[in-house]
Amino acid sequence: MKTSISLILITLLSFSTKATSTSTSISKDQQSFKSKEFIHTNIGCPMNSTCNKETGAIYKQWAKLLRKTNKNHNQVSTLNKLAKEVGFPFSSWVSSTSKLTDKLIIWDSHCRNHNIDGREKIHIGLQFINNTSEAKQLSKLGHTYNRFMLTQEKSGEIGERIVPRMDPPLYFDGQNLIYQMELEGNYFSQSLSKSGRFKIVKSYTPKDFPRTITCSQNLLKAASSKELTKDLYLGFFCQEIWDKKSGLKKTILLPWSCN
Repeated sequence: MKTSISLILITLLSFSTKATSTSTSISKDQQSFKSKEFIHTNIGCPMNSTCNKETGAIYKQWAKLLRKTNKNHNQVSTLNKLAKEVGFPFSSWVSSTSKLTDKLIIWDSHCRNHNIDGREKIHIGLQFINNTSEAKQLSKLGHTYNRFMLTQEKSGEIGERIVPRMDPPLYFDGQNLIYQMELEGNYFSQSLSKSGRFKIVKSYTPKDFPRTITCSQNLLKAASSKELTKDLYLGFFCQEIWDKKSGLKKTILLPWSCN
């Protein structure tokens, strides 16, 4: 009887060991699959994006150089040299009719207003350009939607520019807007001139940071009179932005969405 019980226990222990081994094997296979599913088909393209081989190579160049220059703290000249060759990163919203040949990287937008059943979906994207005139051209073709910015000028007139989809400018430097940009966890400062040209500049901490204020009726009226893409924006907001050159503050209006 004792011998029989011992045999049963040995059999059960053997089965348990095999089951554990099989479970461990499945777990490793699952982990391997999960890691592979995040690897993009085209090298250099960001995770979960739609991106072609050429644009992936450009993105990889930017990411690699930023990691290198941030360590050496000597990024301005080297980044401007790269940007002259391949373009500066510029964020916008993207239509469903866009083409990857436009040097675009596209992600799904998680905004509810961009994913309404029965209507064209709106995506978010990153393009590589040297002037906002290129962004305007893509927008005219119906491939992208650019964010506009209105400014309250001293003359009382309302100025308008095409600006990045992402955060508002950190400060003004005369007529130039200065943005703090981020790519793959690395930060750099980018200038956008009134004529629409980009330039990498030395990072600088402004005396005063942007402050949200109540929009003037003039700015709201000007923004409301614009022909806006349906479902793109959820509203407008205004900020006071410090000008490094004059030491004064300028008022801007920007449309907003959830991203």
